[in-house]
Amino acid sequence: MKKENLAMLEMLLCAALWSIAGVFMKYLPWNGFALGGLRSLIAGLTIGLYMVLTKKRFVFCRRTLIAGLLTGSVYICFSLANKLTTAASAIVLQFTAPIFIVLLSIFLFHKKPRRADVAAVLVTLFGIALFFFDQLTPGNLI
Repeated sequence: MKKENLAMLEMLLCAALWSIAGVFMKYLPWNGFALGGLRSLIAGLTIGLYMVLTKKRFVFCRRTLIAGLLTGSVYICFSLANKLTTAASAIVLQFTAPIFIVLLSIFLFHKKPRRADVAAVLVTLFGIALFFFDQLTPGNLI
């Protein structure tokens, strides 16, 4: 199999598994912290196995530590949101990230957003707005 085809297959598998994670989380009788911790453990083991198989070196530094802590926090927050509300609401909250990134860049770093940033925020807001339309079905969307 070509390297490009394998990469596309891996991304498809990743998207499928990522998409069904919220559904399976609803059926497990564990709390959000336990689920978030389990997801973080599985992610860490997967990345560790990948690094061993590809002979990548692990570089431990402040940025690696911060990135790991923040990624684990994202998993725990998503797991908590998923257990405390509907999967759709948790996903809507998750997809507000581009909006918050642009706003934090403006207010914390005094950085003017690029056109692509503004476009991403507008598309995100439009996508989120679709969730709030009543009886949004494929036939009605067209």
